[in-house]
Amino acid sequence: MKQKYRLTKEVNPRVTVTFVVQGGRIVEIENPFNVRFPFSIGQPFNRGVETFAGVNGYRFERVFKEEQMSQIKELKDCLQERRFASYKEDPKVIKAKYATTCAETGQPIKKGQECVYYPRSKKCFHMDSKTAADFRSWQFDVGVLGHNY
Repeated sequence: MKQKYRLTKEVNPRVTVTFVVQGGRIVEIENPFNVRFPFSIGQPFNRGVETFAGVNGYRFERVFKEEQMSQIKELKDCLQERRFASYKEDPKVIKAKYATTCAETGQPIKKGQECVYYPRSKKCFHMDSKTAADFRSWQFDVGVLGHNY
């Protein structure tokens, strides 16, 4: 399978070097401005190209086909649309209205500091506590995998 990559100069985006990789080797190079590009056809494609790009002020990117771009856009749209219902007794991250202490560790929580609040038990947990870490992990899982994971 052929993969196309492009190096674009940061200071002058018109200057580009495009190359095609197949089977781990460079099979085609387009260098319309004849800039110094130390790789040649037949050479193995490795991280040296990315290093060259970073050191010499190029942006390194993979070029996608139109159908690939539409699939990527659909996936991004799907992830952005993914909003799940929240319920009044779900835990949430809030800014403390009053100074309090963590129900787990006893650490002080100052007014205006973020904390995890559990409405059902009416307890606040410091962001460094294990309960808060578990909450962030659960929140990530729900955001990525959905409620029925």
